[in-house]
Amino acid sequence: MSVPPRPDLLPAIMALMEEKGHLSGVDVEAVARRLRIPASLVYGFYNQFAEFPTQAGRPMVTLCAGPACAAAEQGWNREKWVGRLRAGAHVATLPGLARPHNPPALVVRLPGESARLVQGFREPELERLVMALERRDLSTYPLSEEPLSPVWPDYAAQGSSPWLASLAGGELPGSFGPDAVREISREPGRLLKILKGEGRSEGEPATLGPPDALICDTVGPSPESGVDLLVSLFHPRAVAAGSLLAAAALRAPRVAFYVPWDRPELGERILEAAGETAAGTGIRCEVVRGPAYIPCFRETGVAATLQGMMLWRAASICGRDGPLRLRPPLAVFGAFSLWRVPWLVEAGGSGGEGKERMTLMAQAPGSPPRWLEVPARLSGEELSRLLEGAWVKGQSGPKAYYLEGITNKLYSADAAEVEIPSGTRRLLVLDQSVCMARWALRLLEAGAESCCGGCAPGRTAAAAAAAMLKSATRRADLETELRRTAEVLRGAEELALCPCLGEYTSPVRACLESFSEDFRIYLEGEDCPAPVGVEPGRATRMGG
Repeated sequence: MSVPPRPDLLPAIMALMEEKGHLSGVDVEAVARRLRIPASLVYGFYNQFAEFPTQAGRPMVTLCAGPACAAAEQGWNREKWVGRLRAGAHVATLPGLARPHNPPALVVRLPGESARLVQGFREPELERLVMALERRDLSTYPLSEEPLSPVWPDYAAQGSSPWLASLAGGELPGSFGPDAVREISREPGRLLKILKGEGRSEGEPATLGPPDALICDTVGPSPESGVDLLVSLFHPRAVAAGSLLAAAALRAPRVAFYVPWDRPELGERILEAAGETAAGTGIRCEVVRGPAYIPCFRETGVAATLQGMMLWRAASICGRDGPLRLRPPLAVFGAFSLWRVPWLVEAGGSGGEGKERMTLMAQAPGSPPRWLEVPARLSGEELSRLLEGAWVKGQSGPKAYYLEGITNKLYSADAAEVEIPSGTRRLLVLDQSVCMARWALRLLEAGAESCCGGCAPGRTAAAAAAAMLKSATRRADLETELRRTAEVLRGAEELALCPCLGEYTSPVRACLESFSEDFRIYLEGEDCPAPVGVEPGRATRMGG
């Protein structure tokens, strides 16, 4: 039996979350009675999101298990400390915290208080956190709403793109205004070409129809990197302007700005900025608050959350075409993609602008994130020199480069060619101290946690691959076992309903192909190789 969308479900939950900080069984029943839907639907929908508090009067700790934090696990044992923290708090582990941070990081919240950010920690800091939770006093930790400011480059010296330069002053192109939005609605072709490639959905508005709304996702496809959140915080006017232009091109009658449930001030800033331009265009604007991390293909997951749908059901409807398959259809773009649109529209052209040089955030262990602009194609050696010149360096030389965004890729540092896809948000430098085998296994854990459960490959492939790798220690030919594991992952990616699984398993396959020695050493229970002066992390098997 078909279950109709319930766009009133998320607002009802958010209202109670704002009032009480969590949803109890009594609250679930109250929402169900008010909306005249089964309580099991309310509970099932709410329970999909691990970041939502579920226990009244109990502190909540949310650990980041994203790629950068997984690479920074050299100084602490996650399994051990999850057990310690659970003695005094409810603990959730997410494959990415939607707050810019120095890895490793966690967010901790006492009942009735704002969330606090703990970042760049080692085991002594976690010991202090355990004691602070016992005392119920977190005043020494900064509020998590305070963003980690990236290092701003010398724009004039670099000849940076206008959208990157605009972050310093918050300006927009002189040509932008209501007239520009109306002009795009009359002649949308140029902007549609620009928007193509800024999402993983394979469906086209021409074949699937215009969307009921354009959703500007301020978290974006890479929650841990926080790049979509950063541009929303530092330049809400550009994000709002790009959203209105994109909505006009897609003939969407309204724009919904999707913001994290515990960041209402961000929604207010973007809505205020949108109001400067929306008047007279016929496009309505609104803010929708919801979970930052959604265990689903991002575009489909955001749309399903707004529609009050179970994620697995939306995935089975949308497949690889994305949320334009929903009824009513929706279009979802990350704020990072929309932030650049006003300047790309002003430049005119055929839609290839901004594709030869890529704007992204570069980050390495132990160094602050930096905005960079790099060629879309270059060698690993050229990229290493560029990053070193920008002071993006880890504790030792680069071992691999992880590109994260709409599609995720991994290259060894000595790759003959590194191709940076359109929509890349972050370039993560994995230095010589990182055990690539342990990092890949953590990525498989994150992949398993990120599946909505809508298809068998998504539910099982990551765990099956991890089991194959753990059993490889009992086999004589490790290279054959690594190759077989890569084939299993490749087949699962092709069979999966949506691209979500491949976002995690594609980089793992690259690890299996390029870092077999790390796997051999790790699976023998030894430390992965590390240069002199860098303390290696002790290899601990998956699950403890």
